[in-house]
Amino acid sequence: MQLGDPVAPRAPSDRDDALAPLVPIGPPMRPPRRSRWRVVFAVVLAAIPLLCVGAIPLAFHSYDTATRPDRSKPDVVVHEYLQLFLNVPDDVAAGQLVCPGPSDLKAIKDYRTIIEAGAQRARQSISFTWVEAPVASAGPDAASVDVRIIATIGGVRSAGSQADLFTFTTHLADQWCVASATRLG
Repeated sequence: MQLGDPVAPRAPSDRDDALAPLVPIGPPMRPPRRSRWRVVFAVVLAAIPLLCVGAIPLAFHSYDTATRPDRSKPDVVVHEYLQLFLNVPDDVAAGQLVCPGPSDLKAIKDYRTIIEAGAQRARQSISFTWVEAPVASAGPDAASVDVRIIATIGGVRSAGSQADLFTFTTHLADQWCVASATRLG
C-alpha cells in the first residue's frame, strides 16, 4: 500500500482493536451468599420491639395486681386498713379500704392521735402491732372483727406499751370494706 491509495473500510470484526464478544469461561457466577448469622441477627432485631410492645401491658397488669389492696375477706381488709392507717400512715390509701358513704371511724382516728401525741411528748418512736380474732358473721354482707391493738412507744428496750381492744365492722359491696371501728376498752 502506498501513500494516497484509497483504504478500504474494514468490518468491525476485522479490526484488531475490536472487543471480543463475552463468552462465559468456567462455571456460571453465583450471587454472593448471605451469612446465616446476618439473617438471625435481623430477625432478632425485628423481634425485640414486638416483645417490648407486648411486655408493656403485661408489666402494667402485673404491677397493678401486685399493688392493689386485698379486699377478699373481712379480716384481710381490716388488716390492710390497720397497716395503712397505723404503720405507714397513709390516710389516702387507707381511705380506699373504707366503705363509701357514711362511716364511723372516729374511735380509731382519735386513738392514733392520742398515741402519736404521747410519742411526741416522750420524743420516742412508735410502732403498732395487732392480733385479730376470728371473723364474726353478721349476715351475708356484713361481718365484724375484734382486734387487739398494741402501741409500743420507744422501741423494744425502753418500751412503754398500751393494748386496746377494737371491733371493726365490715360490709360486702363488690368487695369487703371497713365501715366502722368501736373501742371496747
